[in-house]
Amino acid sequence: MIPQSKLFDAAGKSINKINDSKIWSSEGIDNFKITQLIPNQTDSEHSKYIDVKEFKVNISNSIVGKPKLFTYELLDNSNTFKFFANVDFENNRTAKNHAYLILSLASQFSSYSIDRSSVDSKFKLNIRVDDRIEAYINLDFDTENDAALMRDQIIKTIHNYQYQITTEAEPKGWKFNYELGYDPQSNYKFSSTKEFKDEEFAIKALKLFHQAIPSLRLGKSKNGPILTQQNKGSKLPTVVIQQSENTDLKLLENALNEQKNIAQYLVAVKNRISKQL
Repeated sequence: MIPQSKLFDAAGKSINKINDSKIWSSEGIDNFKITQLIPNQTDSEHSKYIDVKEFKVNISNSIVGKPKLFTYELLDNSNTFKFFANVDFENNRTAKNHAYLILSLASQFSSYSIDRSSVDSKFKLNIRVDDRIEAYINLDFDTENDAALMRDQIIKTIHNYQYQITTEAEPKGWKFNYELGYDPQSNYKFSSTKEFKDEEFAIKALKLFHQAIPSLRLGKSKNGPILTQQNKGSKLPTVVIQQSENTDLKLLENALNEQKNIAQYLVAVKNRISKQL
């Protein structure tokens, strides 16, 4: 099985083509477009992405007394919140990268701090990294709860435009199982050695195997005892025991003979009924 991390990495390489129907398919949503996804940098599994075009990053060199340095404001497109950078940047690129980092950090509760400078002062809502304030909401809140409500609104807004890659296991092939023996002490479970391309072929093979029970023989393989047809040239599927440790071959042979007798008896009864009809 392919590790989940490799699947996430593979998906990430084509995430910029999310609207390409040849690569990604949309289920249940018509005319739905995702604009530009960037990784959520707080996600260690690399499975979460944010549609950055749903937010605005306004970069400028308007810092008083620092005309060569840059800062930015980060908002959602509905202007429900606005972050201000608490650090200065040498160029547009570093300012933009920092804004994207803040957007990622602002998607999780642990990045926020609600602070005030004194007992009588208003509350502030900040984004912290290693106890440093990296960005802040330029509003004063009367209560800590008011600041918490703004924090929750920001997180909800970002989550509205966050997408997560998930993986689903699908069979690459199909096998059939076969149980031999009726006694609990000698009930053996087998699986087909061949893998079939779809469920229909596996079911057909199982039916053929059941029909061939009277001609089955017990054999050996590197994976343990097998049941196969006595005719070596037969194309009948072979089954191998699922647990080969401490298997009593004599009990296994007895269980096979018992199964053969039952199968032969059923065939004889069926033929007798057909003749009577």
